[in-house]
Amino acid sequence: IKFSKIQELILPILSSKKNSHKRGYPSGGALYPAEVFICSLTDNESWPCPEKILHILPNSREFEIVQGTQVIDDLKQAVLSAPGNIGNPSIAIVYAIYIPKTLFKYRYRGYRLALMEVGSIYMLIELRAKQLGLRCRLWSAYTDTMLNKAIGLNPTLFFPMCVHFIGEQHDLI
Repeated sequence: IKFSKIQELILPILSSKKNSHKRGYPSGGALYPAEVFICSLTDNESWPCPEKILHILPNSREFEIVQGTQVIDDLKQAVLSAPGNIGNPSIAIVYAIYIPKTLFKYRYRGYRLALMEVGSIYMLIELRAKQLGLRCRLWSAYTDTMLNKAIGLNPTLFFPMCVHFIGEQHDLI
């Protein structure tokens, strides 16, 4: 998948205007505790940098490079090692929630609100992927600590909710 197509894919979850606090999906109280990471699982020549994991910054509509992710063997082992064949996805979108942000305002209800937010995000991505002629596969067969380590996230602060595999029509089973 060309990186320009990936940029089109994530348009629905970005802020409609640069530096706006409103994003393209609902969030209880507009705290937006979900964090989205796009991970290249292939040697994509159109990928914008040597690092293979990018963090989406929805308000600025930019990507933050996750340092130290030029080699993604740990990531592939974390998300693709489960039994069963899913094919050869081009990218994995990791949806994680930042627990301190969601618990700050909403306490125990914050986790529930964050889950609803992640669900909204992945459904928007699913709909957009269909428009772009891409296939998707939602995945939860991973170990949280392995995935956090592969991305470089603190496992006491970030909870990975799911992985969204995206590929061309022939890539995913």
